[in-house]
Amino acid sequence: MNLVANYYFEVINLLPRFVRRNKMPTIFRVFGYIFKFYSNEHEPIHIHVIKGGSKAKYTINPVELIDNEGFNPAEIKMIESIVEDNQEVIAEHWNKYFNKAQ
Repeated sequence: MNLVANYYFEVINLLPRFVRRNKMPTIFRVFGYIFKFYSNEHEPIHIHVIKGGSKAKYTINPVELIDNEGFNPAEIKMIESIVEDNQEVIAEHWNKYFNKAQ
């Protein structure tokens, strides 16, 4: 059973490129976890997850943990499930932000 099958998340609309002031656009928030990427990112597509003083980084295709600073194993499992469930949303926002053809 998927632990986060019925979770709520808020998708954040990205501002047009010329208006952006945030160096780390937020894509969505789930259970207090903030899913972001840096505005000067490089490929492969990946996502940064932040909550409190903890942070992690995942690639999205395939979903793979790259770095973890402070999240416990249960949190990592839940975050990974959220990333897996939202691969398309993350890729769509990445491509839109960086003007990549889809």
